[in-house]
Amino acid sequence: MPRPRHPDRPRGHWAEHVLAATLDGLRASLSADMPSGGLREYWLWGLAPDCPVHADFVQAIGARQLCRLTATLLDGLVSDADWPELTRLAVTMNVYQLYEIISDNLGIGAVHPPPGQPAQQLPVLRFFNIAMVSALEGASVSAAQLLGPVERPAHRLSGFAHSLAGPAHRRMAGTFSAVAGRPAINNVEYGLWPALVANIVAAAAVADRVGQLAIGPVLRDGLVNRYLAVNRTLIGPHLPLFELATVGAHAILVAPTLCFYVGALGELLHPDPGFAGCIEDGTLPDALCDAALLVRLLNDVGPGLLTCPVAVRLELLGRLRAAYARDPASFPDVRALLLSNALPETVLTRLRKDAQHGEFNVALYGARHAHSVPAALDSLGKALEYFATLYAVHALRLSTGLAELSLRLGDSRPLTLVHRFVRFHQDLYAHPYTDASGEYAV
Repeated sequence: MPRPRHPDRPRGHWAEHVLAATLDGLRASLSADMPSGGLREYWLWGLAPDCPVHADFVQAIGARQLCRLTATLLDGLVSDADWPELTRLAVTMNVYQLYEIISDNLGIGAVHPPPGQPAQQLPVLRFFNIAMVSALEGASVSAAQLLGPVERPAHRLSGFAHSLAGPAHRRMAGTFSAVAGRPAINNVEYGLWPALVANIVAAAAVADRVGQLAIGPVLRDGLVNRYLAVNRTLIGPHLPLFELATVGAHAILVAPTLCFYVGALGELLHPDPGFAGCIEDGTLPDALCDAALLVRLLNDVGPGLLTCPVAVRLELLGRLRAAYARDPASFPDVRALLLSNALPETVLTRLRKDAQHGEFNVALYGARHAHSVPAALDSLGKALEYFATLYAVHALRLSTGLAELSLRLGDSRPLTLVHRFVRFHQDLYAHPYTDASGEYAV
């Protein structure tokens, strides 16, 4: 078992330690893996400790929340002596996930763009996903070569428009570009392509880092499935509720992230003789898939709507219907209704986020395709009940699966990590996404 945390060491000690190492790793990656350009110079400037907006920049790129998640997952599970090696592993994953925030943000507006405004980023995003799969499957050409065909179209996409932290980046990039000799702000704003290249390099580094472990093939498959699933969400014209949930679970990085850290604990730092068997018979991968599905539902619906009584959900939908009935002219579509003050932001925080930014959401998928607001509310109500039931079923499945694994593994720490991961997102998504405590990068 791990040694107790040092009694004089604050709980946030390892979070700050991981953050400092991650920022160092990101600076190294920017210099080595990202093609030159305005975006690279801007990021290196923002990551410099003496940068006047350094703290705001670190928050805006999502690094602080990401490293808090890392430390929360692992706090107390390893001894102080293990933390240096664990931190080196975490840096590989965290650098990749920081680039993923950039590419993932290209999904803003891609699924449900405003009328008359086609999603210009859609071809770039779909091509990026295909290129990523090729790289993970062993393509013999470089990331820059894989993405060469979309370099010019990518330079037409605004990195500020495709970011929840866009206003903050615009302010900081203005400060950066105001100094003579630095790239103009347009070169920063429209410089996403180098970040996509670095993203592919970083993903391959994650897969290679655990490639020789028993968990390695599961992780690589999870990464491949992630990019295939994202493309499915972008082009799937008619997805039933269960497929929405399963594709949505693949489209996020929960299973690969858990593979990485569970493998670090169960195969690298504290090898467990039963670990490989739990992978080979599917018991451990099944538990990780359950965790991924739970986090997908938390991400899209929010813990409040998923776990409240049926009567409460019906009452909330009734209030939305009543607001529409009072003034239908004010609500031309379900998006306008969800963004209104008909219900508190804390109730609809996740639905509001994806309605506001036009992102894929399992609960809103059918509502967006409905022919009227009343039909959209009927679809939303059906989806909420289905996903609340699915959440309860898979929460029980995960609990049962972890209990079975605990009987087969000599060390329960990897299983504690899985439980903590789900709980972290329960807490995170209980807050409005516009708060720093409710999203990775705002």
